[in-house]
Order: sequence, then C-alpha cells, then structure tokens
Amino acid sequence: MRQTQSLEDRLMLDSDLAAVLQQAVRNGAAGSEQLTDALHDRIYDQVLQQSLPLIGSALHVKDTAADQMSGVSGLVRNAISAVSGQAEVTSSQLQQALFSQLQPLLDGITTPQQIIVSGDRVSDVTFTIPLRGTIVDRTAAFDPGLPSVLVATSGSVHTLLTYDMDLRLGFSSTGAVFVDVSGAGDASLQLNVTSPGLQIRGQLGLLKVTATNAGSPDTGMTATFSIDITDGPDADSRLTVGEIPQLGMFGALVGAATVNLNLQTDLGDASLPELVANLRVDWPIDASWATPSSAWPDAPQVRFNNVGIDAGSFFTKLVQPVFDQIDITLAPIQPVLDVLEERMPVLSDIAPLRSIFDTNHDGQVTLIEAMATSTGSSGLDLAAAVSDFHSLYTWVRNITATGIIPLGSFRVATDPRTVPALRFADRTDIVASDPNAHAEATELRQRTSNEIYGGGFSFPLLTDPNAAFD
Repeated sequence: MRQTQSLEDRLMLDSDLAAVLQQAVRNGAAGSEQLTDALHDRIYDQVLQQSLPLIGSALHVKDTAADQMSGVSGLVRNAISAVSGQAEVTSSQLQQALFSQLQPLLDGITTPQQIIVSGDRVSDVTFTIPLRGTIVDRTAAFDPGLPSVLVATSGSVHTLLTYDMDLRLGFSSTGAVFVDVSGAGDASLQLNVTSPGLQIRGQLGLLKVTATNAGSPDTGMTATFSIDITDGPDADSRLTVGEIPQLGMFGALVGAATVNLNLQTDLGDASLPELVANLRVDWPIDASWATPSSAWPDAPQVRFNNVGIDAGSFFTKLVQPVFDQIDITLAPIQPVLDVLEERMPVLSDIAPLRSIFDTNHDGQVTLIEAMATSTGSSGLDLAAAVSDFHSLYTWVRNITATGIIPLGSFRVATDPRTVPALRFADRTDIVASDPNAHAEATELRQRTSNEIYGGGFSFPLLTDPNAAFD
C-alpha cells in the first residue's frame, strides 16, 4: 500500500517554514504595515514632542520630504506581498524580498543572508532587519530655548535627525504578525543641529541685537534619543496589531547644546550706545526624553565674554547727553562764572605770582583762582568745579573716539530657566578689563573722578561689564 504524506509534511520538503507559518506570512502584509506605521507615528507622538534647545518645537512637525522611516511600512508590505503568491514560502525567499525592497535603508547589510532568521520555524519565525535612515533633514528657526537670555526673531539652523533600528518582524503559528520588542535599546535617534552661516536678529532684554557664529566651537547640538518599546500588559514582548493602542516608548536623551555667538546691539536704537559681547552657553543634556527641557537636571551655563562698548557711540549717545543736561542747568549762572574766569593780567604775567595763584597750572590766573588762593574759602569750590566742568565739556564735545572700550566678562550664576529676564539673575566671576586699555575712556574716568566734584561722578559701564545688560 502506498504511504500518504500530510500536506504539511510535503510542504516541509521544499520549505523550511511550517505550513501554518507560510500562511501567516501570506496574510501578514497588512499587519506588518500597521505595526511599522505605528512605531513611526509613536516616535513622533511621544519621543519628538518636547521642545529642544536651538530648534524649539521643530521636530514636532513631520518632514514628509526627508522621512525615510515613513516608507518602511510600505516596503515591508511589498516584500511580503512579493512572496505571498508562492506555492511554498521559504525564509530565504522572504530574506531576498526584504533585502530587495529595503536595501537603501539597510545598515551594513550587503547580502540577503545577513538578515538574521531566528525561531524554530514551526511555531514562530523572526526576521531581524537592521535599518538606518533619515527622519528629518531641513532648516529650522533658531530658538536658544532661554528667553531670559536671548529671544531670536530671525535666523535658522540645519536639523538632521536619523534613526537606527533593528526591526524584528515575526510570524506566529497562531497566524499573528508581530514585532519582537524583547531586547533593550530597540531603536535610537541621532540629532545633529548645525549652524552654517548663522545670522540672527533678536532681543536681549531691552536690547535689540544681531549675532553671528563666533567660531570654534560653532553653535550646535548633538543628542541621542534611546528608545525602548513596550507592547502592553502581557509579558510576551511581542507587539501585535491588537496591542497597538497599548504601544509604549521610554528611554533617555543624552547630548549637549552649545551657543557661541558674537553679539552686537542694533544701531537702530538711537538712544543707546553700541555694545558687543561673546555669548557662550554650554547646556549638557542627560534626562528622559519625556522630560521637558525646563526640568532637565543640568542647568545651562551662561557667560558673557569680552563685553565692550563702541567708543564713538558711548561718547555721543551716553556721555555727551549727560554733559548737555548739566550745561543747561548751569546756564543761568554762566554770566557770573564768565567774570570769575576772566584772566588777571598782572598775576598771569609775573612768573613768581603766577606760580602762587595758578592753581590749575594752565599758565593763566583767573579771578576765581586769585580769590580762592587769597581767602582759602571752600565757598568757591562750586565755581571752581563749574569752571573745570566747562573745560571737560569742551573736551567731550570735540573728541573723536574710535574702537571698542573693553569692559570685561561675567557668568550668570542663576539658572536662566528660573528667571523672567537676565536682570533678575545673579552674576558671578565678574572680571573687569584693563582700565587703561582705551585712551579716551581712561581720560574720561580720570577727569570725572576729580575731587573738585565732591568725590566725582562716574559711568558704571566703564568698571562693571554686567551693568551693560541691566
């Protein structure tokens, strides 16, 4: 009597997959598409919904032009559809089909056999597909993420987000298609933000500023999103179509953001002198990607280096208006002062007398000098101060100052995320520049500190760099 073989036995002669698995593959095209679509969408819905330094909410919106991950589901479906019509479906056929469809996105895979097949091939079979590609590749509006320090109104950076993922696509003898999520680190995203040719306009407190990259290190950010996938309440670590509503993701975000900008206040503000500074922000990132940047454990370190003020605008927009107001105040007593400042011919012409009465050593003896020397009266100090002021005022009006007056550097001691504006933050590591680094500023400081003014009057900008931003 001739021996009769079962259908499964006969199929196993030509295929390494049990008949029920072959059928699961044939029916798995739609389910595999749903699962890979769900993974892609959940990355956007969960992982990429936080605002980040330098780019703000730029990752919230899908980049349909560059998003290669969004196409994986269709390519996987095409691969399964390509073998579903075969009389016998083998693992090598599906390896070849997956390789052919996904080849541009395969990470380090050069042959179909490098797509790893695991499982007993009777109750289940899994294909491990290492994928790498781009999710976002576009420009984004520059957003430092620190409104108390700098708010950018224009300027853009380049944002590149890529993914690495071992897609473990499986088929079960129960007919289910699944994604195996049993391993740690199911996927990772690499974010790289660069700033080629960065030019910014923005607001620093009350100051309008323009900014450009200061050089090495350039303004930018690198970060890695590590992603672990969970499949729901059961413990089988197999995400099926029915478990998509329970699909969860968690993991870490590790990296660093750097801002390194040369700032210059906008000359459009006619009432303020032009300021320059180097703004340096170093912001370490080590948190859950579900934690908003406002709650990251590591605070950004903010420094203002090489703060300086344009000498020309400092004298014309700040110093001279002050002196103009003083001169207006003194105008009613000017006729009296003119008399007091008249040259005394005899006392000025005879050298021994001139040496006694010429208290300011300008080679001339005035009435006020003669009276002060003869009486020793302090009541004449005001007249002397006014006389000295007029000499200083003439110098201020005629000066042609150029270059930058260096002021110094300081560090923001307060976490800038916790204050509404920089003026509310504590400052530390204040380092003033060489007080004699700019000739005209040095002369102004020396002449306004004259004791004749009762202790002098000063311009805090010349001695305290952080005063420039209050």
